[in-house]
Amino acid sequence: MGKREKIKKTDEVAKGPPVVDPKGKANESKHKADLETKKGRNFAIDLSEYLKTWRNDKTQWKFNKVLQAWALDNCFSKDLVDKQLFHDLLPYIGTVMGQAKVRLTERADKIIKSEVEESENTAIKRARKILDQFRKSTKSDDSGQSHNTAASP
Repeated sequence: MGKREKIKKTDEVAKGPPVVDPKGKANESKHKADLETKKGRNFAIDLSEYLKTWRNDKTQWKFNKVLQAWALDNCFSKDLVDKQLFHDLLPYIGTVMGQAKVRLTERADKIIKSEVEESENTAIKRARKILDQFRKSTKSDDSGQSHNTAASP
């Protein structure tokens, strides 16, 4: 398996299954377009504002299940979540609890195991950062520090 094939395989794990049209053909571009603009909504911009409020004004912040689900589903994709947004998202991810945390951890482990040799792949780098963030948040929980947590979907 060549380097490009390894990267493509890892990206497929990160993006999730492609949308299949009625004829049974995979349509990855349709899948991406559906995620980005479902009913005309730009989730990346909405998520950026959501995280800004979460970080700076917790009294005004309200949990948004749809945005959290979108963020957790797409956090490995550099096409949907750019570098800055991912950087802003990491502290929030560290507060995720319950099944959302379990699913995200399993997915990160799966991405890392899919291509151990390919350390330059964005999805693998992000998976490692997410697991590190969970380890950090677990250590702060053990030391008795409190922090606001994001509810799991």
